[in-house]
Amino acid sequence: MKNCKLKTGLRPCFFMLNMEEQVDIRKWTQSDAGELAKIANNIKIFNHLRDVFPHPYHLEDAKEWISNSNKDTMMVSRAIAVNGIVAGAIGVHFFKDVMQKNAEIGFWLGEQYWGKGICTKALKKMTAYTFKHYPVHRIFAEVFSNNPASARVLEKCGYKKEALLQEAIYKNGAYVDCMIYALLRGNYSVNS
Repeated sequence: MKNCKLKTGLRPCFFMLNMEEQVDIRKWTQSDAGELAKIANNIKIFNHLRDVFPHPYHLEDAKEWISNSNKDTMMVSRAIAVNGIVAGAIGVHFFKDVMQKNAEIGFWLGEQYWGKGICTKALKKMTAYTFKHYPVHRIFAEVFSNNPASARVLEKCGYKKEALLQEAIYKNGAYVDCMIYALLRGNYSVNS
């Protein structure tokens, strides 16, 4: 049995193990809008995402996102669900022209689900799904340098750091470095 490191010492991780076993990625439904709006309305999440992600995040934003994400043919967007409840989002954006064999992956998780291995499990599932169903050669992610947790998730799933783009991101009135992580089809392993 694994132990969780808590402020009060090591304790058995019953909750963490149970949560990991019940992580799924699934299509969005309009019934997800309320929970999506609730967990997405968090400045800590907004601070690590592109500005297209609104803050504050309202119910109407959630309804519009779900409606649009189910129509967009250049993107696959899925809910990260824990015990059937929306816990976050993960998606892959496809490209045309010379980048047609690339896909950009992105993800976020509600704060109450952080640090439980949920995002790692969701990323493994979405990576497998993308390589299985689409003719992409490379999946990449852009990570704000002030978000080391997301970088660790990518590394756990076999993604390698390719580049550091200095001050490439301008968010909340400040410049932030952008880390590029990628996984090539030839380096992909189901066991990553």
